[in-house]
Order: sequence, then C-alpha cells, then structure tokens
Amino acid sequence: MLKIVTLFSFISFLGTRFVDFHSDKVIKRHKNKQTIERSHLLHLNGTHSTTVTRNEAIQAITLHHQNNQKNHLHVPLFLYLPFQAPHTPTQVISKYILQNVHVKGLKRRAFLGMISQVDESIGYIVNTFKKYQMWSNTIMFVFSDNGGQIVQGILQSVY
Repeated sequence: MLKIVTLFSFISFLGTRFVDFHSDKVIKRHKNKQTIERSHLLHLNGTHSTTVTRNEAIQAITLHHQNNQKNHLHVPLFLYLPFQAPHTPTQVISKYILQNVHVKGLKRRAFLGMISQVDESIGYIVNTFKKYQMWSNTIMFVFSDNGGQIVQGILQSVY
C-alpha cells in the first residue's frame, strides 16, 4: 500500500493564499513533504491569480513532457488545477469586461469577465497539451463550486 500511495502521490503543489486576485502574500510549493518558498513568483505581485495559475500549469505540462522525452518514458500526468476565480472579491482585468459589453450591469460584466479569463486560460492549457501531443490521451473535467453571489450581479432566478 505504501508503494501505491508513493507512486501516485503529488510531485508538486502550488499553494496560493491570495488576499485578493493581485497579491501573492504566500506562495509555496510542497514536494515530498518539504515546503519550498516560491520566491521566484514574488515579483508577480499585481499579476492576476488566474494568470499565475495558468502559467504554472503550462510550465508543469511542459516540464512533464520534457522529462518523458528525455527519459524515453510515457508516464501519465495528473494535473488538478483549481482557479481562484470566479470568487469575491470581484477583480478583473478590463479587457475581459470589454468582452462582455453585451451583458447588462457592470457587476455582472465584471463577474463574467473573470469567467472569460478562466475560459481563455483553459484554452491555453488545452493548446499546451495539443502542442506536446498529449491531448488525445487526456481527460479533462471542468466544474465550478457555485453559481455566484447576488452581490456580484448574478441572477439566481435563472438557475
């Protein structure tokens, strides 16, 4: 049993405790039960957490592919990727609000902008899998934990 747990345990973990979507007060990586500061990410303060999470996923996929190629392996990759968005506080990059100008209400457009950024990030990740010929052997589940809050401009009556 110990070998199975070891064999299928996480290699790394990007643990984020964002105060909001643009700060990185604590970013740590856990590997083999050791905590390693991710000090190379600290300069990203001001970068939206969706972007940080997306870039880390792309880096993990790329490194996994390179390791498989280097060692002539076909080791599968398990990637659990929980985006912080869309959650309060509602903070979004303006270009994603502009993608939703057809929607009434600034709060609702902002919330949908957060979803648009996550959607775009998932597209980048899918394209990375395709780039390394990993997509045809990939199962992806995408889900959210809630439908949003009324204070974010969400219409609960449509659910």
